[in-house]
Amino acid sequence: MATDLSNLIKKSLYVFVFIGLICFLIKKYVFEIASVTDYLDIVELAVTVTLAVMVFYGSFLWKFNPLEKTPRIMGKYQGNIKYCYNNIPGVKETEVEIRQTLFGVKVKIKTNEITSDTITGNFVKENDEYVLYYNYITNPKSKYSEKNPIQRGTARLVSTKSTKKHANEWAVELSGIYWTSRKTIGDMYLVKVCE
Repeated sequence: MATDLSNLIKKSLYVFVFIGLICFLIKKYVFEIASVTDYLDIVELAVTVTLAVMVFYGSFLWKFNPLEKTPRIMGKYQGNIKYCYNNIPGVKETEVEIRQTLFGVKVKIKTNEITSDTITGNFVKENDEYVLYYNYITNPKSKYSEKNPIQRGTARLVSTKSTKKHANEWAVELSGIYWTSRKTIGDMYLVKVCE
């Protein structure tokens, strides 16, 4: 993740220098640079445009960049959660919605008893494979709150099947494990049903 962040900072710096150079050339040859404040205007414009470009890219355009290696997993999934609590196994059907930007991932899981929301989530590169780790908090329905109280947990998901779209890999199946503060552990198997 530190490497991804340093790469993002490096890319932002290149964009800033490029936009600053364009602003300088336009200001110099189309308008005239008359004072020091004109140079400050160039820097201000370059910073503003760079921030706008990076936010737009990080929120939307990255999905269509064939050189961007971050997996695209956003969409709606259905599947099941196999769990074990106090050595008693069980299975829950689940619906999952994943929203994603270049800077993070939000996972919302719904079962008949609870919903869970991401606190923080991001990809980690492990053995040349991108793995999604996210921390979450559950919100049980009131009738299940004694049996299944609010808890915090962590999940690890990998794309087990993907398809090519816009020259990029898009996940269509995810699987992984999770563990919680109540010592519940389990496996998740998810299949994408729509974007």
